[in-house]
Amino acid sequence: MTAGERFRNWIDEVARFWADRLGKWAGTFIGAGIDAFFKILSKSAAPMLKPLIERIEKSGLVPPELQPLLDEIKDPTGEFAAILGGAAGGSAAGGLISSTIGPWLMLLQYLVQKLAKQYRLDPLAVITAWRREPEKYAGLFEDL
Repeated sequence: MTAGERFRNWIDEVARFWADRLGKWAGTFIGAGIDAFFKILSKSAAPMLKPLIERIEKSGLVPPELQPLLDEIKDPTGEFAAILGGAAGGSAAGGLISSTIGPWLMLLQYLVQKLAKQYRLDPLAVITAWRREPEKYAGLFEDL
């Protein structure tokens, strides 16, 4: 065995030794960071979602199978509450945002459909318009 081969073997052994130890350390470190992040997230989301959950519970329509999940969101005990709270908050915010800007986006959708000719006119409406002013509405017959 040459000196170069011995040196390469020594480097490989050192790399394996440290890879094992550093891999475990990095996994532990990253896992602890994720754990702390979710605990902080669940604790910060709980006060915002608690009034909404209490209103839902007052309705009396909450199935008993769902109650433990709502309790976990209101008073978080672990990381699972952050996931539940994120889903609940995202659904609430998403519904509010989509219902607010939905009508304006619908106008944009209609415009795109008109430009791409993805819409269909009502045949009776086309015939009625054409009977009133044949020259003006003659182009609408392309859709029929």
